[in-house]
Amino acid sequence: MDWLAKQKTQAWAIVVLVIINIATLVTLWMSRPALPPMFINGRPDNNNFLKNELGLNNDQESKFQLLRKSLFDSMNVINKQIWTKKLEVHDQAFNSNPDIQKVNDLLQQIASLQVLSEKLLFNHFVELKNILSHDQLIKFNKIISRSDIISGPHNPGGPPHPNQIPHAGMPPHPGELPLPGL
Repeated sequence: MDWLAKQKTQAWAIVVLVIINIATLVTLWMSRPALPPMFINGRPDNNNFLKNELGLNNDQESKFQLLRKSLFDSMNVINKQIWTKKLEVHDQAFNSNPDIQKVNDLLQQIASLQVLSEKLLFNHFVELKNILSHDQLIKFNKIISRSDIISGPHNPGGPPHPNQIPHAGMPPHPGELPLPGL
């Protein structure tokens, strides 16, 4: 085989390989798996997940939804109050003459709000226990024990709570904002 024929063969081989690569990439891109049906807007749909996992009936599901909404609404109010008080503490830290008594009062208020938050969560689980059957309660307990709801977001080796996963393009939750100079 002469040099020119060898060059043509190599050129055609390169063209064929490039076409195969492009076709493979297009096929992979076009056949991307869709999000599982238990995701809404890229985030887990906990309601459907729990409904399916626990086998909730319609009455249980509606009661469960009301309990969750009540808990989340209350927690949002408390978290906003905590955030406001933390900002006040931060402001005092960078004052030329910080008021230590005010800081101590704010820290006490923050601690009280966090205790209230834990009490609300406890009451939520107690009320939820009244909705679920014994078997559902066992399943629910297994699900909860695998998450960081009880052990907290700093659970080493555990999955992060969905509310604590930063989402691209979304502003951080007030509690996630870094404090300047710290």
